[in-house]
Amino acid sequence: MDEVGADYSKVLDFIDGREVRKLPIEIYQFTKFNLDLVNGKGPHQVAAAFFYGREDIIPMMFKAINRNTQKSSFQHPKLNYYLQRHIELDENEHGPLAQKIIEHLCQDDPQKWNQAFEVALKSLQLRKLLWDGVLNEINKKQPHLHHLDT
Repeated sequence: MDEVGADYSKVLDFIDGREVRKLPIEIYQFTKFNLDLVNGKGPHQVAAAFFYGREDIIPMMFKAINRNTQKSSFQHPKLNYYLQRHIELDENEHGPLAQKIIEHLCQDDPQKWNQAFEVALKSLQLRKLLWDGVLNEINKKQPHLHHLDT
């Protein structure tokens, strides 16, 4: 975060438990959903949110970011390495393993599969809202940056 000049004071405040109510609503909802999930759902639901809401989608997101940073004068080797490493690990190791965990936890139980897919859908919806919120904040601060290519 230092390399790209990011202001991460809000992250530190959040970790310390300060000023949680001042978070943008998208961040609050996404974080609350994940904390509630860990504290109150079954392992198959946690695994579904983890796989579908993270391991399965992050490589696509990070590839889009990488394509855009390589087209620009944006030169941050640590960030580029971080993105590339996540793409490789999530596509080749973490994603397939997370999928196997869901299959093992749900097996032939249709109720568990339905619960897993409901949580996965909610996780994806909240992740989209989170990133839409991030984009809105970027556009407020730098209106000349309209969008990233996907």
